[in-house]
Amino acid sequence: MKKSSVAFILVLFFISLFFLFNLSKNETDNKSNNETKLNNHENNTNEICAVWITYFELPEENFEEEIDNMFLNLSSGNVNTVFVHTRPFSKVIYNSKYFKNDSKMDKLKIICEKGKKYNLSIHAWINPYRVSNSNNYNREEFPLPDEIISTKSYSFYNPASKEASKMIINDIVDLIKHYDLKGIHIDDYFYPEDMTKDLDISNYEKYKTTNGSLDLYEWRRQNISNLLKEIYTKTKVVKPNIIISVSPNADIEKNENTYFADVKKWCSDEGYLDWIIPQIYFGYNNETKPFLTVLNSWIELNKSNKVKVIVGLAPYKIGKVDDYAGTGKNEFIDNKSVINEQITDIKELEKQGKIIGYSLYSYSSLK
Repeated sequence: MKKSSVAFILVLFFISLFFLFNLSKNETDNKSNNETKLNNHENNTNEICAVWITYFELPEENFEEEIDNMFLNLSSGNVNTVFVHTRPFSKVIYNSKYFKNDSKMDKLKIICEKGKKYNLSIHAWINPYRVSNSNNYNREEFPLPDEIISTKSYSFYNPASKEASKMIINDIVDLIKHYDLKGIHIDDYFYPEDMTKDLDISNYEKYKTTNGSLDLYEWRRQNISNLLKEIYTKTKVVKPNIIISVSPNADIEKNENTYFADVKKWCSDEGYLDWIIPQIYFGYNNETKPFLTVLNSWIELNKSNKVKVIVGLAPYKIGKVDDYAGTGKNEFIDNKSVINEQITDIKELEKQGKIIGYSLYSYSSLK
């Protein structure tokens, strides 16, 4: 095994995964390393240990070989779930209809096959509305360009657009029809932070002429919730066991009134999602959002027995200044075991049935 692979595995164990799987000495002696670790996944199917792989971490060359190596590393570290960035900018990166059944070109097919080889559940990670992280984009590259609106910092499909919603849903249904995916994972790119009233006021006024009674913020939240409910309903028809998950910002109020993501509804009513994975990327000493306080707020928010909580953690912060943590800004520098300690706390909550695991952002931070 390459030196980089060995280092990677050690990091996975010591950052996050050492606590999850304890084998007897006899089992270890009687099986090879890889066989033992793969069997661990089978024996812990209710405990999620996940990693996000971003679109910029996916290999550009020697794709099949590199994916095999990445998944070997993850499996050896006892990861059992992978969120693979598949639709980061309103276009599916890997889609069967572009490859004419050429498996060597169909990279998502390769990802799914390698996931099966290493007993990893593959979830397609999508950003539903985002077109660009700027207001400068090539209109010719995107379908339905008239449904795209821009702020000073972002370009995105208008969540009020029924045509855009239909396109997003069709892309997702196409994915689960053509690939052996275990889930669809939706990131926190809903309405952008610098959204202004004028960008969608004409849509809102049209809604009001139909005797709509919601105020602007309520209406925006309904737009996002309607999309999520349609995704949930239509994907379950195609594949009833598909897992629909959402990874929102950790700040509940900001979700509600900035991104217009109605996490309270999603966590209390059935039919929106199966897993909620808040990005609790804070240390214990964060001055305004200490880890345990934020984590407990999400546990209290979750009113549906059908929705399971998974905790998003930030190993990418280890060794770095946490700029917005106030007096706790050096915690990830001074204490390299923060993530380990957070996983210990998560394990205790798992015993109480309050959460089912955690996810690490992201793959490259574990090297």
